[in-house]
Amino acid sequence: MIARVFLAALLLNASSLVAQTRPVVPPLEAAERALVTALALPDLDAFRQLLAPDAVFFFPVEARGPEAITEKWLPFLLDPALTLALAIDTSTTTESGELGQTAGTFAIYGRTNKGMRTTPAGSFSIVWRVVEGRWKIGTLSGAGKGGIKLVR
Repeated sequence: MIARVFLAALLLNASSLVAQTRPVVPPLEAAERALVTALALPDLDAFRQLLAPDAVFFFPVEARGPEAITEKWLPFLLDPALTLALAIDTSTTTESGELGQTAGTFAIYGRTNKGMRTTPAGSFSIVWRVVEGRWKIGTLSGAGKGGIKLVR
């Protein structure tokens, strides 16, 4: 009898210990803000840190993995005179807190023959997942203004 009580107490304490040691995942909104900021500055390293090791982007062209993705996004990550501005419309996470989705619109800020302008350009969708306690982008897709698909 005493052994059963001891075993039950040990199991209860073990489960509460696991709950206490589980890493706290920051809110998805923090990762979204980091992405918006990385693109606005622009900050190549901050952008790269948000990518999952097996990330796949379907915008502006298909690219797989952080190196290929950052290479395709270099025009928006090197020069503050040409940046991508994201506006987040919706943000959700699963009950488990391990997956999230962000959707919104994007605009291109850059020099035109009339000076610096922000030009609405389309919409985007991001699927996030928690990797080693941090939100990382798993996939990103986008569509051009007017519903024209930029990539598929």
